[in-house]
Amino acid sequence: MIMKGPSNIARALVDLPKSRHNLGSFVVDSWEDKIADGFSVLMVFVNGEFDEQSGHTRSFSRSFVLIPATPNSEAQRAGFPTEIVSDQLRLTGLQKKQGPAPTVILASSSSSTSGGLPPIPASLLSGQVVALMNATRLKDFAAVELLEMVGNDYDRAIQKFQELYRSGSVPTTSMQ
Repeated sequence: MIMKGPSNIARALVDLPKSRHNLGSFVVDSWEDKIADGFSVLMVFVNGEFDEQSGHTRSFSRSFVLIPATPNSEAQRAGFPTEIVSDQLRLTGLQKKQGPAPTVILASSSSSTSGGLPPIPASLLSGQVVALMNATRLKDFAAVELLEMVGNDYDRAIQKFQELYRSGSVPTTSMQ
C-alpha cells in the first residue's frame, strides 16, 4: 500500500488494526546527512515489536527523512522545525520461539545500499555480516537483514540465501 500526502497517510495510519507496542523492543537510530552545501537531512530509523488485538506479534521498521521546515510550510506554521519528506513503514510477522517469520529481502532504491545511504562502515559490521557478504555477494544492508531474519544464525542465513536465490527472490539491488 502506497499513500501520498499528509491526509492520506494519516488516514491509513488510523485504519491500522489496534495494537500494543513493546517499548522495550524499540531501537532508534538517527544521523544528519549533508547532501548539499549548507543543506542537510536528518535520517531517523525506528524498529520494534507490537502485539495486535488478534494475538499476533509483529515487528516494524519505520524510516523518516526530515528537512528543515521551508518558509510558510504547514510544518513551520504549526511550529515544527522540520518537515517529513519521506516516511516508510514495513511490517512483518514474528514467530516468538523461532525468530522472525521469513520475508523477502528488501530492494534498495539506490545502486549503493538501502535508501541511497552510504555503506555501513566496515568497523561496525560483525564478523558474521562480513562473512555472509563474502559468501553470498550481498550488500551490507541485505546481509544484516538476512542474519536478523534467521536469528543471527550464519548457517541458516546461508541456507535461506540459497533458497531465496534459487527462487529468484533476491533483488539485484541487494547484490554487490
